[in-house]
Amino acid sequence: MNEQEKQKYLEEYKKDKEKGVFFFPDIIFKDAVITLVIFLILIALAFFIGAPLEERANPSDTSYTPRPEWYFLFLFQLLKYFPGNLEVIGVIVIPTLVILLLFGLPFLDKSANRHFTKRKGVILGTTIGLVGIFVLTVLSVLEAPPPAQTASGDKTAELYAMNCAGCHGPTINVPQATNLHEIIAQGTHEGMPPWSADLTNDQIDALVGFILSPDGSEIFDQQCGECHIATDLVSLFVTNCSSCHGSSVAFAGDEESLRETIVQGGLHLEMPSWREKLSDSELTALANYVVDPSTSPEGEELYQTNCVACHFDRVPQADSFEDAYQIISEGGSHETMPVWGNILTDEQIDALVTYTIQSAEGTGTEVGRTLFVQNCVSCHGDFGEGGPNPSMAGDVIAPISTSEYLSTRDDSTLRAIISQGQPNFGMSPFGLANGGPLDESEIDALVSYIRSWENDPPVEVPPEVSAQTVSLSGAEVYKTLCAQCHGENAEGGFGPSLRSPEFREGNTQEDIFNTINLGHEATAMIAWGEILTADQINQVVEFILSLPVSEGGAASEGVSFAVTIKPAFDTYCQVCHNASNAQGEWISTSYDDVLNSGENSPVVIPGDSGNSLLAQKILGIQTEGGKMPPMSDMPQDIIQAILDWIDAGAPNN
Repeated sequence: MNEQEKQKYLEEYKKDKEKGVFFFPDIIFKDAVITLVIFLILIALAFFIGAPLEERANPSDTSYTPRPEWYFLFLFQLLKYFPGNLEVIGVIVIPTLVILLLFGLPFLDKSANRHFTKRKGVILGTTIGLVGIFVLTVLSVLEAPPPAQTASGDKTAELYAMNCAGCHGPTINVPQATNLHEIIAQGTHEGMPPWSADLTNDQIDALVGFILSPDGSEIFDQQCGECHIATDLVSLFVTNCSSCHGSSVAFAGDEESLRETIVQGGLHLEMPSWREKLSDSELTALANYVVDPSTSPEGEELYQTNCVACHFDRVPQADSFEDAYQIISEGGSHETMPVWGNILTDEQIDALVTYTIQSAEGTGTEVGRTLFVQNCVSCHGDFGEGGPNPSMAGDVIAPISTSEYLSTRDDSTLRAIISQGQPNFGMSPFGLANGGPLDESEIDALVSYIRSWENDPPVEVPPEVSAQTVSLSGAEVYKTLCAQCHGENAEGGFGPSLRSPEFREGNTQEDIFNTINLGHEATAMIAWGEILTADQINQVVEFILSLPVSEGGAASEGVSFAVTIKPAFDTYCQVCHNASNAQGEWISTSYDDVLNSGENSPVVIPGDSGNSLLAQKILGIQTEGGKMPPMSDMPQDIIQAILDWIDAGAPNN
């Protein structure tokens, strides 16, 4: 192009520029064409390459690490340089400043020059920003974390808290050359029961290592306790309070006064004066026992009779015989509680206050825990971990203690499930209104206990189990599997009564066997032949037919020792009244021992509950000693069942 042509072109361009270009349709047409081209490109990319989607979110999949899309990776990486409280700088401050800078750019860059060499400041700043985004994105890709692994707390510390801390406190001073494994396994240590029946050798070895490890408990408290104890009210109470207070505290004040007592500690318990109740020789024996239990066997008997109701199995310490004698004879404030305000955090103290108030009112987490053990663990496991469904062959009960389960079900839903049951899954209703054994307050306590898992779920991975048969006798099979629907005494409930005249007349022994073996269509009765052996089913049939016939399914003498009384003794009595730790020489583990053992046997007088020592103890009307069990009351329906069983002649049925 020569100079003349160039000059002509510039003049025409100037005229066209002065004339301008119409926004419609010229500019709109060009924008529409470009938009259509880009849209067609996106459709082609989606069709030929596709937009990859990840799997549906699964809370139980610990191999998945959530990460943002690639165009946000630089911001994701930037947050790593602002940890903890500084996170607000990376999340809010820096992005806000960048946005404000973009808004202010027209006012900051007023130069008419367009060539990049004449706009060095803006170009340099933009380049630094783009390079920074690129580098942060690359670093984020290179530093991608490995898949998260399932984490769990210190299981040995939990083992110690549940089994040892109640008597020994947070730490134990063990003399040198002590065979600690043998002591734990065999017991015989100041009334400690043998743990070999409850713990495996590996668990005992782990406990030995935890106890002997220098400052093991202190390290756990400092490094782990804030998360693993503060969030679990039951563990917090067991670790710090149960050694003196047992399973609950009888408290009738307000929360503020209770909190003040816990924070300040000190002398807060009033003991009555024993001078008028005990002779001088008995006071002397008891004082000697407190100073050194091994030197006063008669003092141990006095302690069990007069002191265990408040002190339980924890013998208070005294520096000298004179101090012990004075404290026992005069009474008054004698127990010094630690100043927990210097030991526990505010969150832990608040949790203790909440738990103590709840347990004192009888509807707290501890009550729920007891109810869970009595009614739920056979199907849901000790910690809600689930397992094989005993009522549906080949089915697995999913965990109910995972964060996913608890966060997606409110308290009303949990109450409805417990009260109404889920017959389609083999779960019978537990609410009184639906034929179950629990009233509204007990269901609320159960929900409270289940909800206490939410902050620190004990289970996060569903159980991997396979269908299996159960190994139980006929009576045990009935108690574990059948009583859920047919009642503990076969009186009927969700399922029909097995003791009514109509049932007995309309079903032969073979009919009952076939119904258990093959199930019953259109009902919740499944085919138990896939779970029980033929011999077990025969035993169940024989057990059912051994129960007396009665109108409406409830015989006047029909409280069953095997189904009702023995399980109650196992729950409330066996801890102190077993073969290796028979307090008062009474043993509750078998029918013969219940009737024939004890220092003041017979403890049970068949046909006479009024004069039976057992009945007097559970009612709290016996003049010597305290009410049994000492740390908590039996439910009224259990007490009444025991009284009815005694009045019916205490049969071995």
